[in-house]
Amino acid sequence: MRRIGLFGGSFDPPHNAHVEMARLATKEVPLDILFFVPAYEAPLKSHPPEARMQDRLAMVNIMAAMRPEWQVLTYEIDQERSVATIETVEYVRRQEPDATLFLLIGADQGEQFRKWYEWERLASMIHLICFSRAGYTPRLPTSTAQDVILFNSELSSSQIRELIKRGGDPAGTVPPQILSYLQNHHLYQ
Repeated sequence: MRRIGLFGGSFDPPHNAHVEMARLATKEVPLDILFFVPAYEAPLKSHPPEARMQDRLAMVNIMAAMRPEWQVLTYEIDQERSVATIETVEYVRRQEPDATLFLLIGADQGEQFRKWYEWERLASMIHLICFSRAGYTPRLPTSTAQDVILFNSELSSSQIRELIKRGGDPAGTVPPQILSYLQNHHLYQ
């Protein structure tokens, strides 16, 4: 039985914390496959992504190429609309009916999980992997199989976008290949 992880997000841009979370989950869960699932638009965000979908997808493909078990699932962007996570999980379940599915989320999303569309049904379909800072335990729904992986990073895509807008150098916050992409395509300037 395959163990499949789903790691969704805007990835606007993907950064080193995303890479480290994916690495930890692949190793510690462990996972046979980890799908990065770039959102067309994230349902709970108040603003659309700043980078064009094509640029975000290109950067996620760069990130996925770092490990052979990492892949990109384009289901959500192919729909060209905001897609609830449960719809994506149902899609993967149809493709992989016997797999065990793991959903990777950060502590902030763990706190908001009860706001997700059909969260109770979603919780019954997946094993939740929540990344949390040391000394902080998010309030996760008790109705789902879950694990918390300690992860101490405050890095966020919004910080990187603001850094670039102010003329700062994002080196060290994103993988070198993504840094080259950001610079070559003049993103977030």
